[in-house]
Amino acid sequence: MILAKIWNKLKLIGFMWVFSVVFNREGLRVGENSGWGVGCFINAGGGVTIGNNVLIGPKVVIHSLNHVYRDAGVLIRFQGHVAKPVVIEDDVWIGAGAVILPGVRVGRGAVVGAGSVVTKDVPAFGVVVGNPARFVRFRGVEKA
Repeated sequence: MILAKIWNKLKLIGFMWVFSVVFNREGLRVGENSGWGVGCFINAGGGVTIGNNVLIGPKVVIHSLNHVYRDAGVLIRFQGHVAKPVVIEDDVWIGAGAVILPGVRVGRGAVVGAGSVVTKDVPAFGVVVGNPARFVRFRGVEKA
């Protein structure tokens, strides 16, 4: 029984890391029972914290760094980056193909719809959808 649990955990971890791209791994913190699907891209250069029991669908992008582009006379690639941590709290579901941008906090129990581009914080138990992501309701509350 214990070996089966260990094997299942190893399969999950291997699957997540082999079929995804994670830059700046040292900035990534992942809680218990959390994982992501195939083809995810995580840049943790500014810090990415993923809580416990978080479900992240395939092809999700999480960025904690953004390019500086203020000076039109200097190539963007030479202007550096701005680091802003991303925090995804416990019991969150992020749908396939969603994009989470630097500085965003996704509150406990929230749901991010597939394909959404999250540019602002998501409240606890909030449901957001679209590009840019907009709040539609709280979990457990039917839409009027």
